[in-house]
Amino acid sequence: MIALGKKAFDRSGLAGSVATILRGFYPEQYLNHFSVLHGSGPSQAVFRAYENLSMQEGITIPRGSHEQFLHYGKTGVEELHRAGILLGGFTRTGRGYFVERRAAGFHILGLVLQGVLEVHPEGQSCIQHRVGSCFFIPAGFRGFYRANRPAEFLWLHIQPGAFGLPAGGQARKTNSFRAATFMQTARCFLEESRNSESDRSLVLQRLVQLMELQIYRLVRSFGFDKSGDSGREKLHQVVQKIEEDISAEWSVPKLARIAGLSVSKLYREIHQHYQKSPGSLVEEIRIRHATEL
Repeated sequence: MIALGKKAFDRSGLAGSVATILRGFYPEQYLNHFSVLHGSGPSQAVFRAYENLSMQEGITIPRGSHEQFLHYGKTGVEELHRAGILLGGFTRTGRGYFVERRAAGFHILGLVLQGVLEVHPEGQSCIQHRVGSCFFIPAGFRGFYRANRPAEFLWLHIQPGAFGLPAGGQARKTNSFRAATFMQTARCFLEESRNSESDRSLVLQRLVQLMELQIYRLVRSFGFDKSGDSGREKLHQVVQKIEEDISAEWSVPKLARIAGLSVSKLYREIHQHYQKSPGSLVEEIRIRHATEL
């Protein structure tokens, strides 16, 4: 077990040893926090960070693979968690990539960028995902997934109940989702989250909002019933309308009509998802627009 701050870790000379032991786990991504890393063998690692509140994430990193985690820095992590994205990143694999799942408590959404990813649900036939294919692995899934040759994919661990996803169900695939924009948004978030400038918080918030909207579209492309969506997607429509005409007068009744909600329901939804009033949300969007000019 290692329990070191960044400076102590750098002085210890353990960085190379830890990377070797964990075979693909790159701890420098997390050393801006006080952290505890521990692993068993070459393929298991657990990350635990403490900053204001405790957080623990389990990570499986097979030998020969490389991870770039979206969850980097306090602001980026908070924005993703607020959206219901527990963990996510880009995985590049070598030959022989293999991960076994036993009833995890989260959904997995992903997109194959290179190669072929095979998903093998227990007792069912294999589902092959090629470049451009998106996959859904439900919470409670039992089985494994693998890549027999080099591959790359984007993956997200989604909190149960988020994005209108069902509690369980079967693994699914779709080739109808236009995933290029989703991938670009995730890569932009990856780059911006590593930027230490304080004004990046507004940029990260906007990127997460774009990711949320794209995830809702991805969820619908799997054939899930749209009636399960939460009010957050309706608020995205409101935000888009405001951004299209930033100088217009946006009354609360007008915003409610765009969202298809009553005025009281709009107040509740905005407070629940943004912790703001409708007027404060409009003002924040205008400020963000001004800072991006």
